[in-house]
Amino acid sequence: MIDWLALQTPAFRAGIDLVVIDPSAPYAGGIRTALPDARIAVDKWHLVALANLMVTQVRQRITRNCTAAAAPPPTKSGPAGNCCSPATSTSP
Repeated sequence: MIDWLALQTPAFRAGIDLVVIDPSAPYAGGIRTALPDARIAVDKWHLVALANLMVTQVRQRITRNCTAAAAPPPTKSGPAGNCCSPATSTSP
């Protein structure tokens, strides 16, 4: 990419205001080097894919934490809660 941009005229490179890329550090670094004044944006597909990945990782972590946590034994005031269900108390 940098090599191709280097082959272009300075006027061509100066006319590039925005570059849309996938969120790769090498791509971003190359753009910053070759086109220091250009803004960089992440394409929608990769943005949504990353957001979905993050939501999935958080959901899986919460599920693991909730299912791995042993619920404490019930007390006189009622069953104890865990991270997935609030503690409730029962009236005698």
